[in-house]
Amino acid sequence: MLYYKDGSELIKCKFCGLPRYFSAKGQNKRHKKVSVKRMFYFPIVPRLQRLYASMDSARQMRWHHENKRDDSLLRHPSDGKAWKHFDNVYPNFEADPQHIRLGLFSDGFTPYVQASVSTFSDSLQPTP
Repeated sequence: MLYYKDGSELIKCKFCGLPRYFSAKGQNKRHKKVSVKRMFYFPIVPRLQRLYASMDSARQMRWHHENKRDDSLLRHPSDGKAWKHFDNVYPNFEADPQHIRLGLFSDGFTPYVQASVSTFSDSLQPTP
């Protein structure tokens, strides 16, 4: 549940009844309310605008459109069956070289800070 607008004052989830906060001891021995889970917003539009503002990165963002080949080699995700199927289903999207496809992945990153014991950089260290 998002505690937003009408639900911004709630202290329990209206669906499952679990508390919104847990109590954490602060440095001055007072209890501070801390959200059980937090959601982070990453604005994507300004980042994409910066990528297209640079001539070099803009050229790389259009690589999938300008370097099409019809051989059986897989050099880029645009050579894959899923990408080609998407292009066939949505030809208007495929026609504009500035249209991009985004993929979201998490390589050792946990969005819930309290769920992770180690930091993000620790999880990327190779194990002996």
